[in-house]
Amino acid sequence: MIITISIFLNILNDMTLSCTKSYNPYDATSIYLIGAYFEKLKDFEKAEEYIGKTLKLQDIPFKNE
Repeated sequence: MIITISIFLNILNDMTLSCTKSYNPYDATSIYLIGAYFEKLKDFEKAEEYIGKTLKLQDIPFKNE
């Protein structure tokens, strides 16, 4: 069975949206991957939002970690 690109993107979109509901908001890697998925889906607004969250998490001073 051949999966067309549009079906694959729909599946990826559904998976990404489900991940956004259950991710750990303090895990920079998870948040970055969600942003990367949104980038692949060409949803650049959401990609920027999630990648921006990652950068904010990584910008915490060591004394506060």
